[in-house]
Amino acid sequence: MSGALSVALLRRLVADAPWAQDRLRPFAGQQIAWNLAGMAGTARIDDDGLPDTAAGAEPPAGARSGVRVTLAAEDLATAAQGFDALMRCVTIEGNAGLASELGHIARHLRPDPADWLTPWLGNILAERASQGLRGGVAWALQAGGRAARAGADFAVHEARLLPAPEAAGAQGAALTALREDTERLAARIARLERSLAR
Repeated sequence: MSGALSVALLRRLVADAPWAQDRLRPFAGQQIAWNLAGMAGTARIDDDGLPDTAAGAEPPAGARSGVRVTLAAEDLATAAQGFDALMRCVTIEGNAGLASELGHIARHLRPDPADWLTPWLGNILAERASQGLRGGVAWALQAGGRAARAGADFAVHEARLLPAPEAAGAQGAALTALREDTERLAARIARLERSLAR
């Protein structure tokens, strides 16, 4: 999806939720930049609290820089575990107030595709299409989660490209013990050197 198209979609989503516009209005002039699994774009919040489709220029002088939202492609599979699991993988940097509002909006914004399809399909077909879309998205997320788990199992057990979680945990514990032993040895050597220097 191109940056301009993603900005237009974001603008439509926020325009359909006046409460979200109210929450973004105090941040007018600030920029939101995102890279969500390779889908990148920027938008500037306009005076109405809507993402500005003409964004891309630098924020106005004196405005705080805004935020940058990042999600790595390999973390997309966590969407199958629910919204909270996915949000733990999202990195939001920049203005803390704007980041907090974006998190709140993402958590509570529930767009209904039926509202968008009704003018073209009518109420009944739009509702059926909306149900189909929701079911398709849920299936895709579940299939993605299953594929990610199968890929991880293959990488660990069949191809042996990654260590098993138990082996990695044991190795980590052994390294921690080695570090602690090394620190104790260094402290003993320092005490011996001080006693010999007297």
